[in-house]
Amino acid sequence: MHTATNAPAAGATVTSRTVNRRHTAIGETIDAYIAAGVTDPNMARFAWWKRRVGQLAFAELTEEVLDDAFAALASDDAVFFAGKTKDGRPIFRSRGKRSGATINRYRAARMSVIKFARRKRLVPRGW
Repeated sequence: MHTATNAPAAGATVTSRTVNRRHTAIGETIDAYIAAGVTDPNMARFAWWKRRVGQLAFAELTEEVLDDAFAALASDDAVFFAGKTKDGRPIFRSRGKRSGATINRYRAARMSVIKFARRKRLVPRGW
């Protein structure tokens, strides 16, 4: 049984022996996934998931939380970088609502992190 309750030090390798499975934050798992050398075009999607649910533990990730996240994703406008103002501030413009295919890509990014967490035994058993 794993009794560690403290998060690993910054830069440490995350394994099932260094974290408590019930209290592993999703954001920590995303960081570990990226640190594992993932070369994935989903980096912006990982950042979105980290901002949205990164502070939660896997045990707190329920269908209601995911439904709310996907509803927010579908209702928010997609934006793109359109340059900078004269004083150097970034300009972002709206592209309209995200398509169903884009939402599925966010879903796939979430599933890749969950698959990684299961493989590294970072989530509770049966999760």
